Formats: sequence, structure tokens, C-alpha cells
Amino acid sequence: DAIVRTSKNKISVMDIHRLFILGKDIPMLKTFDKSTMCFIYSKCEDIIETIPNSALEITTLNKRVLKLGSNSSILTRNGFIKIKDLSIDSFLATNGVPCYQNKLWLENAIREV
Repeated sequence: DAIVRTSKNKISVMDIHRLFILGKDIPMLKTFDKSTMCFIYSKCEDIIETIPNSALEITTLNKRVLKLGSNSSILTRNGFIKIKDLSIDSFLATNGVPCYQNKLWLENAIREV
């Protein structure tokens, strides 16, 4: 199950879904604002359930496993692109990889687009 960074802690997507179904407060979710090119915390407005088989699993060269929905976008050297448009040699920025957390690297990656 995917883990999401929130304003309080890290939480699984399944736990966020449970909170939503129970009508409980969901912490603000860490998201990337394309207009400001910064990470921000945003309120969860809605949760859309999808077909379980629509998830994709990508294994990177450094053996990180990414589980994403088929309509997901991911940050690459060419900006955010849909998973379906990735090629075998795409450079992915993944959460938890030091260069992705480095503000200077992120700014340079965005400028290259």
C-alpha cells in the first residue's frame, strides 16, 4: 500500500480512505503545486475508488518499487508525464531519493523542461 506524507505524519492510502469513509478528519496531504513549483500541504477534497487492477508497478534501476494508478503522472526530467508515456530509459524523480528532496536539483530539473 502506498504511503503519503501528511501535515501530521506518514499514512497509508488505505488508512486515508478509511478515515474518509468514517467521516473523520484527514490530515493535509503533501502535494506538488505545478503553478509555483513547490511542495505544499493540501486538503483532501474527495476520494475516488478505482478498479483494483488499474494499478501499475514500476521497478527502478536502484530497485525502488513504485505502485501507481494507470492515470498517475510522475516527475521526470521533462516535467510531469503520464505513466503510459514513460519509456524504458525515462529518468524518474521518486520520493525519498536524495536528489528529489534537494531543492536546487528540483529547480534545475524544472528549468531543463
